[in-house]
Amino acid sequence: MDQLLRLTLLLSRWTRRRWTRTEAMIALSVIAFAFIIGMIEWAGYWPEALVAEKVRRAPMRF
Repeated sequence: MDQLLRLTLLLSRWTRRRWTRTEAMIALSVIAFAFIIGMIEWAGYWPEALVAEKVRRAPMRF
């Protein structure tokens, strides 16, 4: 929990407002999620389940 207190102090210095521990945890999780997405983009790897392929359909006949 000491690291969480340090994070609240760091965020308070950067943004000039007081951050609660809950806000700091949410901010940290958002930053971590963005970092993970950025690393996946940078590596060019997306799991097969998340990649949508275009399906070519035959023309419709009436």
